[in-house]
Amino acid sequence: MTTINGAAGFGMNPVQMRENSQDRFASADIDASGALSKDEFLANAPENAPASILDKVFARMDADGNGEVSAQEQQSMIDEMSERMKNRPKPGESASYANVDTFKVMLESLANNEEDSAKSSAIEDLLAKLEEQGYDKQSMAKSMATINNMYPKVDTKA
Repeated sequence: MTTINGAAGFGMNPVQMRENSQDRFASADIDASGALSKDEFLANAPENAPASILDKVFARMDADGNGEVSAQEQQSMIDEMSERMKNRPKPGESASYANVDTFKVMLESLANNEEDSAKSSAIEDLLAKLEEQGYDKQSMAKSMATINNMYPKVDTKA
C-alpha cells in the first residue's frame, strides 16, 4: 500500500523529500483531480491508523475546508511538521520543557479529546493562563503537575 504520509523520507535531503512526497501524493490521487478526497486519503492511510486520528489529520490538512486536500495543503503540513522537527531537543538536551509548541499541542489535544467536560475546561483554563503569563519553565512545570494530578498513574510494570 502506498501511504501519503508514512515514514518515507528519512535519510533524504529536502529536495528528495519533496519529490518523494509529490510522488506519493500523485499515487494516492486516484482520479487525478490534483486533490485528495477523504476516500482517497483513507484508502492510502496506514492500515493500523485509528479512524479518529485520520479524521483529525485530514481536517487539519484540509486548510480551506473544501473537503479535499490539495498538493499545496499537503506540502504546507509537511513544511509545518519539518519546522517542528527542527525545533525539537537535540540528543542529550532536556526534552521536558525544550519545546513550547509541543507542550501546547499536547495540552490542546488533551482538551479537545477529553470526554469529561470538567477536565476539558480545566485544561483549557491552563492553556489560557499559560498564554497570558507565558510559557516559562516554572509555569509549564506547574501545568504538567496539574495534568499529572488529573489522570491516574499508569503502572507500566504490570
